[in-house]
Parts: sequence; structure tokens; C-alpha cells
Amino acid sequence: MKNLEMSQLSKNSKFISSLNKIILSVVIASTSMYAQENKARLGMSATSSVTGSGFGTIYSPGIFLTTGKSLFEAGLSVQKRKLNVSGARINYEYTVFDGATSPCSEYSNERLELYFFANATYHNSAYLSKAQLRLEKQVNKESSMKFNELKYNAAEMYGGFGLRIKVLNKLKWVNSMGVGGWKTFKGETNLERACTDMGLLFSTKIMYTF
Repeated sequence: MKNLEMSQLSKNSKFISSLNKIILSVVIASTSMYAQENKARLGMSATSSVTGSGFGTIYSPGIFLTTGKSLFEAGLSVQKRKLNVSGARINYEYTVFDGATSPCSEYSNERLELYFFANATYHNSAYLSKAQLRLEKQVNKESSMKFNELKYNAAEMYGGFGLRIKVLNKLKWVNSMGVGGWKTFKGETNLERACTDMGLLFSTKIMYTF
């Protein structure tokens, strides 16, 4: 009886092993085919954006990876004020229209690409923008608070659409807008600036693909 059970277990083990090899082979083959059809390409970017979070213009030097219609991007978050490195940013884009490959000749334009995006920025140590400082000082004239030295820990998330314009063979100029919001985790709360709110994002970017 025990020999029969051992034999059955051995057969099941061999079957599972064979099945795992088949699944692994299919996954490897599929990944290889996908990689061949959707060649991954690296590049670098320089982004300038502004939101209603009170942190002013944010510069973001970064790198990106494109594969198929998807683009994955990561970079630093640098405030225009004092060129303060406040945190980091991640971004995802999905191309919904590529004029260079459009099947409709009346809409084809190899220089234009339309895409949707979703991004998130984490500020570990952000100053208030100059515009926000002027507002706070005007509203709180009698306050002894040192507004210039205030720093915040916050996160922002936005989603929207944008347009890429091919300037040169590997160089693109990108403009986008989105809607989302921000949440403050740490920092002075007794101000005109909202700690948590919704707002718009406007962004412009230069992309260079290697």
C-alpha cells in the first residue's frame, strides 16, 4: 500500500515538474516575443510644472523607459525657490494616438502624439513659493512667524492628458495638464495654504531618447 502511494506521489511530482517547465517556457517565450515587438528605449527628460499646492514651480530632471505605448519615468523634485531638492517624482504615460502610425491618413502627422498620464510627487522638505509667501505675509501681518523658513512634508497625485511634439529625430517637446490634489503630512497648518485640497497641474517637458 505504501509503495503504491509512493509511486503515485512520484508520478504527481513528475507531472507538476513537467507542468512548471511548460509554463516557464511559455512565459519566457511570451516575454521574448513582447520584448522583440516592443523594443525598450531609455531617455532623459527635463520637466517644469506648477500646481496649487503652494510650493511654486517644480523642476524635475529625470530618466524614462519606453516600451510599446507605455512610458515609465522617475526624477527629482527641485523647487524653483532656492533650487531646493524637495523630493522625488514618478510618472506613467500611455500613448493613445501616434500620428506616425495612424491608419487614417487624414489624421496622420508623424510629429504628434497624444497620451494620458498619472503621476505622483513626494516632497520630503518643501518651502512655500514666493507667491504663497506674499499671500501669507499679507494676511498675517501681525504674525511673528518666519514664513521664509517653513518646510513641508507632502504628497501630490495627478492624472490627465498631454501632447508630444517631435522637434528632432530623438527630441520631443511635451505639454500636459491634469487634475488631482495634495495632502500635507507635516508642517505649519495655521495658514491660508490648504493642507489638503484638489487642484490643477500644468506641465511642460523636453524629452530626449537615446
